[in-house]
Amino acid sequence: MSNRNNLVKKNVALSVVFKGLSVALSLLLLPLTVNYLSKVEYGIWVTLLGVLSWVNYLDMGIGPGLRNKLTEAVSRKDETAFKSYLSSGIVMIGGICFLMFVVVIGGLQFVDLNKILNTTEVSSDLLYNASLYTAVIVLILFFLSIMDQVYNSVQKTSIPGFVNVIQSTLMLGMVYFLTYFDYKNMLYFIIAFGISAILSKLGMGLCFFFKHKHLLPDHKLIDVNRMKSLVSLSAKFLLLNATCIFIYSSADFMITLRLGPDYVRDFDIVFKVFYFVSTLYFFMFNPLWSAYTDAYVKRDYAWIRKTLKKTTLLIIPVTLAVIVIGINIRLITRIWTGIDLEIPNALPIAIGLYTIGLYWLANWNYFINGSGQVNLEIIVSVIASIGMAGLSWTLMPIMGPAGMALSMAIIVFLFGTAMCIQTIRILNKKP
Repeated sequence: MSNRNNLVKKNVALSVVFKGLSVALSLLLLPLTVNYLSKVEYGIWVTLLGVLSWVNYLDMGIGPGLRNKLTEAVSRKDETAFKSYLSSGIVMIGGICFLMFVVVIGGLQFVDLNKILNTTEVSSDLLYNASLYTAVIVLILFFLSIMDQVYNSVQKTSIPGFVNVIQSTLMLGMVYFLTYFDYKNMLYFIIAFGISAILSKLGMGLCFFFKHKHLLPDHKLIDVNRMKSLVSLSAKFLLLNATCIFIYSSADFMITLRLGPDYVRDFDIVFKVFYFVSTLYFFMFNPLWSAYTDAYVKRDYAWIRKTLKKTTLLIIPVTLAVIVIGINIRLITRIWTGIDLEIPNALPIAIGLYTIGLYWLANWNYFINGSGQVNLEIIVSVIASIGMAGLSWTLMPIMGPAGMALSMAIIVFLFGTAMCIQTIRILNKKP
């Protein structure tokens, strides 16, 4: 137990340090981005990136399933199983990437992007190229995200935070270069994003395996039975991940569809301010997922209960941080971006409630995902995603982007309460 606690504390501490560096770099990067891209281009960029990043959720659940299987192999010190699951997972995710690439190439030939993105201010050719470049970048990053499951399984969950620092540093340098020499083109910005993200992930992955050669995947260990085992567990995460798109990642897209891309920028910037809070607590929860899996496999239920009690109480400082940010949101965004954004009073209140609700949900979800007991979560997530779509579509014409945020807040609070009840039920059945 003490070793597990020490690993969690170490990863949380390092993650907070790396997140602090990422926040500092983001403070510098966002003003450059806002001034580099027009208001409509910014809306289109974050919408494209958000929609195409849904691929990460539509991986047939292989990512979360692979994480659990790799963590179990580490807990049992079964190196062969680890390498076999990793090798098999690489083949499966690589196949999905190829199929998605074919779908994207084919789909872009038949869709009217100007109509879908609700704009006439950007040419169809530019939208096509922007969509294509972003799709290729996202698919490469999706494949490289296998490394995140490796880091998580060996409880080195702080490494992705360090990767983000490298990526943000590279991105900041390239955007500054583009701005300084006045190379203003949305495609250049997208390419800069791709180079910084791919190089940082690929470089860190190579460094990891250079130090851990005994964990290198081996094509000889690709096992159809392991694939079936992954699919069996991953199938439970598939529907869960697909429905979570609406709950966590559809805001920019829904706003673009309902109101237009020019409404996205101000919403996205305010959302990013509050998201600094949620990323800090997600860095705490991320190492807990693997720790919960390890404890569940070893039947250490006392540690699970004790940890959940501690994390539940942390909702108090999260709430206080949200209140402070909400009160000062206009000052924060003005200092950060140098622009007086049009922020209705309801928007920071709704996003603040969502940030608190997301903590409430994550507090229970990370244990449930780590234990693999996700059946009820799947059912609730389907209901929640339908409710999210309907409620936001109804509220946005009335409240603007704040309607999107309020619907998200309501859904995550209800979702989190259901997961709290499920957690209590699971643990009450254990000695």
